[in-house]
Parts: sequence; structure tokens; C-alpha cells
Amino acid sequence: MKTIITAALAAALLVAPATTNAQENACEVVDYQGAPLEMCPPQEPDPTNCYTGDYQGAPIEVCMPTDWEPDPSWTYQGKPIVMHVSKDYVAPPPAPAPVAQPPAPVVQEQPDYSWVADFVAFLARW
Repeated sequence: MKTIITAALAAALLVAPATTNAQENACEVVDYQGAPLEMCPPQEPDPTNCYTGDYQGAPIEVCMPTDWEPDPSWTYQGKPIVMHVSKDYVAPPPAPAPVAQPPAPVVQEQPDYSWVADFVAFLARW
């Protein structure tokens, strides 16, 4: 029995590093316009490793691969980025749009009215 357990543990220890190396070695160097370029398969997003960001001014949930961490200097709306589980995500309400104020009415100055000018014009016709 101990032999079976020891063999299983040894196999698990050998398989774990091999899996990690396989992921790291899955990349290949290709020629791109005469220069070498390392091409790696896309990593699958992990729904337990997500954060809230912005896309064109609206909040959006961004899920990253397992063990990915944001740069400590990154912020979202002035606060440090906090990782969360996707199923627990609740989008923050969008900021209210500023209310447009109607333009102030244009006040046109009225010329000073003088009845004297009208009376002189009336007398001039006589």
C-alpha cells in the first residue's frame, strides 16, 4: 500500500513541473518580416481572476489568466484595482450625465424711445 502511495506522489511531483514547462514551452519562435517573434497560444481567462475597468467610458469586467495580478500603481476611478470572482461581479452604476443648462436668453437693448422725435416728425408733415 505504501508503495502505491509513494509511486502516486512521485508521479504527481513529476507531472506538475512537466505541465508548467509544457505551458511555458508552448511558445514558438517564428519569423515575422525578417525578425524573430515569439508566438504563444492565447491564455484562457479565469473567471475567478477579474477586475473592473473602463471601455469607452463605461465600466467593464476584465478577466485575466490564473495568477495574473495588476500592477500596484494601476487604479480604477482613483481607487486601487481589486480582483474579484466573475459570478460575484456587479457593475457600478454609470455616472450621471451632466444636465445641460439652457442657454441664457439674449437680451436685446431697446433703443431709447422719445415721443418728442415722433411729435417733431408729425409737425414736419404739416
